[in-house]
This record gives sequence, structure tokens and C-alpha cells, in this order.
Amino acid sequence: QLRDWLARGAAGALPQPPDPAWPFPFRPAFLVGFPRSGTTLLDTMLDIHPQVVSIEEQPTLETVSDLLLDARGGYPGGLAQLAPEDLARGHRLYREAVQRWVPEGFDGVLLDKLPFRLLRAPLILRLWPQAPILFAQRHPCDVVLSNVMQQFRPNEAFVHFDTIERAARMYDQVMSAWRQALETLPLRVQPVRYEALVQSPETVLAQACAALGIELQAQMLDSA
Repeated sequence: QLRDWLARGAAGALPQPPDPAWPFPFRPAFLVGFPRSGTTLLDTMLDIHPQVVSIEEQPTLETVSDLLLDARGGYPGGLAQLAPEDLARGHRLYREAVQRWVPEGFDGVLLDKLPFRLLRAPLILRLWPQAPILFAQRHPCDVVLSNVMQQFRPNEAFVHFDTIERAARMYDQVMSAWRQALETLPLRVQPVRYEALVQSPETVLAQACAALGIELQAQMLDSA
């Protein structure tokens, strides 16, 4: 559905002049990537920064998506029906969804991590046109094998990781949709390659920090 929608022009994904600005002091940012691509290491390092609050794999944006779009035909097609007042409601719903992790008055970066959320990038773009997206990358062979070796609790995604063949097919489908989104939409994406992060943590982490609008701090490298 996502790939078909992107091929038809991705109606409703691009910000519109009447769209409301984000009204809260903290700045949402998102950490995505296929599972087992190094999101946990990157999240651990960034969460040390005093101006970063990290949320670890909670359905925050997904709850907002359901509440906004289910009555409009679902995601992603329902994006075309969003009016400015719907986006304002989406901002409020997201603030409610994250309030237990974000201190009142916090004006730093909220790093919301959920790997498969890369498929929700069009919704991120519409709600927060300037929100940075950190995309964790790792060699596909390592990613596929690692997912097959994990003992995941079965869900709609992880049920596909029972064999190498099914996991590889899942990886191909997800990453093909992601590449199509990158080619179609003006997303603010900073790739972070796992192998480079391990080999040159200071350089790669500094690039990730710059994308988030913060400065690298020495203590962040202690977990490298």
C-alpha cells in the first residue's frame, strides 16, 4: 500500500502553508532502521546527552496515526484528507503520548526510537516538516541473519523472521519502500552506518549530533 501510494504521488505527505507549527518546546526527532541495524547502540550513546530524552520502542506515533487516520481510510491514504485542525490535534495527541517521558518545560530533543517506523516517514514529514530522522544502516547479511537468530515474540513483523528466505524477503520489501520514500519526499534523513559507528564513533556520532542540532559531548563516547 505504501509503495503504491508513493508511486501515485504521495498525496497529503507534503506540508501545506496553512499547516500549524509545532507548539511545544521540545523538538521531536526519530531513530529508525530495520531491526538489528544498530539502533540500540546509537540510542544509548545519544541518550547520554543532557539535551536528549530518548523513548525506547513505544507506539507513540502509531497511536497518533490510528486516531487521526483510521476514520479517513487509514495510513497512508488518509494523509490527503488532513486539515490544519487535524494536524493541530495530531500535535496534541503526540504530546499526550510522550508526556510520561518528557519533563514539563523540556526544550531539548525528544529522540523517539522505533525501527520499523521508517515506514511512517510520510506522516513524520507532514506533522514535523523539519524533524530529523536518523536512519541506522548495517550490512544486509548481518541484519537478516541476526533477526533469524533472535527469539522474538511473534507479531505482524517478527513472524517473518523464522527463516533466512522469509527474513530476506521482508528486508527487501521494507527497504524498497524506504528507498522509494527517500526518492519521492523531502525527508531530513541522516544515515548512520553501524560499522562506521563502531570503527570511528567520534566522527559518526558527531554527524548524528549535528543532524539533531546538538553538540557532541565526550561522555557520549564512553558507551562506544
